[in-house]
Amino acid sequence: MSNTEIKDAFDRVYNGEKNFMTPNVIRYGKRGKYIYELSDGDAFMRSGRIYGVTVLTTGGEKTELGSNFQSKQEAEDYIKQMND
Repeated sequence: MSNTEIKDAFDRVYNGEKNFMTPNVIRYGKRGKYIYELSDGDAFMRSGRIYGVTVLTTGGEKTELGSNFQSKQEAEDYIKQMND
C-alpha cells in the first residue's frame, strides 16, 4: 500500500476530519496487517506535545489499537511492536 492509499483510507474512515488532540500528521505507514497514522499536537492541561497513533486494518476497518503517548519515541516504539 502506498502512502497515498493509506491517507485515502484514513480520509474515508474519518470523513477527512483531523483528530482534535493530534491534528498534525507526521506520517502514514503499514505494519503487518495494519496501517497507521502517526500525528502530534499540543498537550492539554500541560505544556509540550502529545503524539497519537491511529490504527486501521489494511482493509480500512477501525481498530481499538490506537493510543496517545507523551513522547515521539514512545509512539515509535508502539508502532514497532504492532503485530506483523
